[in-house]
Amino acid sequence: MKFLIDENLPSELADIFTREGVRCFHINRIKKDDRERIPDSILRKYAIYRDYIIVTKDFDFVNSWRSRKVPDKMIFVHHQDSKAELIRIFKHHIREILKLLKKYDFLELSKKGIRLPFEKME
Repeated sequence: MKFLIDENLPSELADIFTREGVRCFHINRIKKDDRERIPDSILRKYAIYRDYIIVTKDFDFVNSWRSRKVPDKMIFVHHQDSKAELIRIFKHHIREILKLLKKYDFLELSKKGIRLPFEKME
């Protein structure tokens, strides 16, 4: 598994995945400067062609996944709390996230935990 953290989330999330031995990078690593915006369509293509799982809080990705299943896998972060709280949530759930993504294509993460909104639980 490889992960791509969208620009709307803190770069520290990439470190959490990396500490678990998973390849991950924040999209800011490929931007020329902080003002540059990378269109969602480019991120989708990058994820598809390089087999990355997108981690984002951008609802446009949810719509794209629901209508066309693009990208193949994603984590939607439904979170409005502080950056520190978001990092704490990821640290707490990272192993469960990695385990669930072996079986499911879409996860939603919030302060309430992990939810599988589009998949049936067995």
